[in-house]
Amino acid sequence: MIQDTNDTSNSDIPLRRFDNTPGEVTAPALPKYVFNRTLTEMLDAGDLTREDAVRLLETMLTIRRFEETIVEIKAETYKDPEVKYRGASHLCMGQEACEAPIALVLKKTDFIASNHRGHGHSIAKGTDLKAMMAEMFGRACGVCRGKGGSMHIAEFDKNHLGANGVVGGSFPIAGGAGLAAKLAGTGQIVFCFAGDGAMNTGSFHESLNMASQLHVPVLYAIEDNGAGMTGRVDEVTNLDELVRRAWAYGIPGEVVDGMDVLACLDAYCRAAARLRAGEGPLLFVLKTFRYKGHSLSDDCATYRSQAEEAEWTARDAIRSYEARLLEAGVMTEEEINALREKVEVRIDEAVQHAWQAEEPELSTLTNDVYPASYDARLEAIPVLTSPSAGTERKLTTREAIIEALAQLMEADERVVVFGEDVAAYGGAFGSTKGLYERFGKGRIWNAPISENAIVGFGLGAGLSGLLRPVVEIMYNDFLAQAEDQLQNQTAKAHYMYGGKALPRVVIRTTIGGGRGYSCQHGQELVSKYATIPGLRIAVPSTPFDAKGLLVEAVCIDAPVLFFEHQLLYGTATLGAIVPEELYRIPFGKAAIVREGTDVTIWAYSRVLHSAHNAAQRLERRGISCEVIDPQTISPLDIDTVVASVRKTGRLVCVSQGTDKGNIVHTIVSRLLRELGGKLTCATVTAPDGVMPMATNLEFAFIPSAARIEQAILDLVEE
Repeated sequence: MIQDTNDTSNSDIPLRRFDNTPGEVTAPALPKYVFNRTLTEMLDAGDLTREDAVRLLETMLTIRRFEETIVEIKAETYKDPEVKYRGASHLCMGQEACEAPIALVLKKTDFIASNHRGHGHSIAKGTDLKAMMAEMFGRACGVCRGKGGSMHIAEFDKNHLGANGVVGGSFPIAGGAGLAAKLAGTGQIVFCFAGDGAMNTGSFHESLNMASQLHVPVLYAIEDNGAGMTGRVDEVTNLDELVRRAWAYGIPGEVVDGMDVLACLDAYCRAAARLRAGEGPLLFVLKTFRYKGHSLSDDCATYRSQAEEAEWTARDAIRSYEARLLEAGVMTEEEINALREKVEVRIDEAVQHAWQAEEPELSTLTNDVYPASYDARLEAIPVLTSPSAGTERKLTTREAIIEALAQLMEADERVVVFGEDVAAYGGAFGSTKGLYERFGKGRIWNAPISENAIVGFGLGAGLSGLLRPVVEIMYNDFLAQAEDQLQNQTAKAHYMYGGKALPRVVIRTTIGGGRGYSCQHGQELVSKYATIPGLRIAVPSTPFDAKGLLVEAVCIDAPVLFFEHQLLYGTATLGAIVPEELYRIPFGKAAIVREGTDVTIWAYSRVLHSAHNAAQRLERRGISCEVIDPQTISPLDIDTVVASVRKTGRLVCVSQGTDKGNIVHTIVSRLLRELGGKLTCATVTAPDGVMPMATNLEFAFIPSAARIEQAILDLVEE
C-alpha cells in the first residue's frame, strides 16, 4: 500500500531568514577503511557462518573464472579452439571482492542496478550462468534473448534492473526503484554499482541530489579502480577522495577497501541495515583495481605503470581470502582446489551451452521493441472513441488532464505524479492544479530542475513494478536535458532486456509556439521523438482526447511521451464534451474529425484546429475536406489515412514542426507504398529554421489555416 501524506497546508513551509552572522560551513568526517576484524572473529561472533564463508569464495571464483574464460576465448587460447566470441568485453577481474557479498547481503526481492562492467554483480545476484553466457554469445536462450549482450545483462525475475552500457545511466533508475520501494512500503532496498568515471556525469549529480531529497533506500556503490576508461581520477578531478562528494548532497559516505571481501561484506551489511531503517541514500567508494583495461582492446599502458599493477595485484582479493580461510580452518588446500575445479566445470558447461545454442530467429528482429501488455488492474477501464449519447458536459483540455490524473490516482494508489512545480503551484500551465491538496505530498511532489533524473527516476519506479509514475517536463524543449534517460534507457529497456523489462512511465510535456517564447521554449519536437523506436507518442488535440489518451497512457506497459500544446489548455471548440467517468482511448487508431470527399487533411495537436478552420472555409468554396486526427504518432494509424485517400484522391499533411525529418514525410512515404506510387499530396510544416520571437515572424513560422487552405487549393487546381 502506498504510504500517503495528506497534510498540504502551508504551515510547514520553512521561513528563509536573512542571517549574515560570520561563521564557517563545516562538514562531518567521512569514515575510511573502518573494518579491522579477522575471519575467525566474525565466525566466532556469529556474523558469518562457515557455509557463507565458503560461498563468498565460490562466488568470487565464479566471477573470476567467467571473466578469464572470455579473455581466453577472445585470445583464441581457450581449451576448445572452436569456440569464438564477438561482442563487448568490459571485464571486472580484480574487483570480485566488491561484488561477491551481494550474494549474502541482499534478499531475493531487493534490487540491483549495474554498469557495463557488470558480470560480477549479475553472478552474485544469482543470474543463471548458462543463460548469462548465452547472452554474451547473443543466443536466443540468453537471459535477454540475445538482444542486449555483455553490457546489458539483466534478470528481472531476480530484481536485477539491468547492467547499463551508458556510463552513469543506472543512477536515476536505481533511485526510482528505491523511491518505489519506499512509497510502496515493501522494505526492499537497492544497491547501485558504477565506476569512478560515472561520478563525473550529470546523471550522478542529478540523481544523488534527488535521491537525497526523497530519502530513498539506495546504496550508490562506486567501484573506484582509478580510471574511467583511460582518464585517471587524479587527472580528471580535483579531489583526493571521491567520497567527498557525499558532502554536496548531505548524505553519509564512506571509503571501503574494495580488495578485501570481508571489508566489503561488513560495509554492505551496515549499509543494508541503514537503508532498511530509512537512513538512505548512502555513497560508498570501494577502492579496487581492474586487472584488464576498460575493455580488452585497451592495454592500460598509457595511464598506469607496471609498478602500480604489481602493487595492486599483490593484494589480490581471492588469494588473500583463501589464506584467511586456511588460517581460520574453514577450508583446506584440497577443498579450495576442488572448489576451483567445480567452478571451472560449471563455466565450461556454460560455454558449451552458449556456443551450441541457437541464434535468435530473424523473424524476432523487431520483437520486443514495444511492450504490448496492459496493467491488469486498469485494463477493465472502458474504451470510448466518442462521448456517450446524452453527454453534454464541457471541459477545457487543462480540466480534462486534471480530471484524468485525479481519477487515476483515486482508482490506483500506484499512480504518482512528480516534476517541476507540479505540487502546490499546480504546474506551469495549471494542469495539476488541486491534486496536491487532494492527494498530498506522498502522491504528488516537486522535483528539482533535473530533467534527466526526473525521467530516470520515473523509469526506475516503473521498472520496479511497484508504481505507475506520471512525470512532467515543463517544455518539450527541455527533453534534451533528459536525452540519455529518454532515448538510451526508457526507449530501449524493453528490447535490450529481452522483452522482460516493462518501462511503465508516462512523460507529460508541452508544445510551445504562438506565445512569443522564442526558440528554447517554443519548439514542436514531436517528429524528433517519433524517430526513436520504443517510445509511444500521444498528441491530444481536444479535451476528450486528452483525458482518454492520458488514461490509456497510464494503463499500458510501454513508455509514453505525451505532448500537450500550451495554446490548447484553454476553452475548446472541438471535442470539448468529456464524460465524467473514467475511460480510455486506444493508441494507434486515428479519429475522423470531419468527413469529406475531395481532400484528406492529416494534422495533430494545435494545427488540427487550423486544418479544421481551413476545411470550413473551403467548404464555402465547394471543396469538401476530410480531417483526420491521428491521436498518436506511435503507434501510427496508416490504414485510416489510406482508406480516406482512396476516397478523396488527395492528401495534405500538416505539422507545426520544422520540415526536415518531419513525420509528415513518413506519412507521404507510407501512402506512396500503399497506393502503388500514385498520390497527389502536399505537406505544410514550419520552415527549416529556428522559432523566432517577433510576432510577425512567429506567425509566419507556424503553419496557419491560410497556408493549409492555399496548399489544398493548389492541389485541387492541379
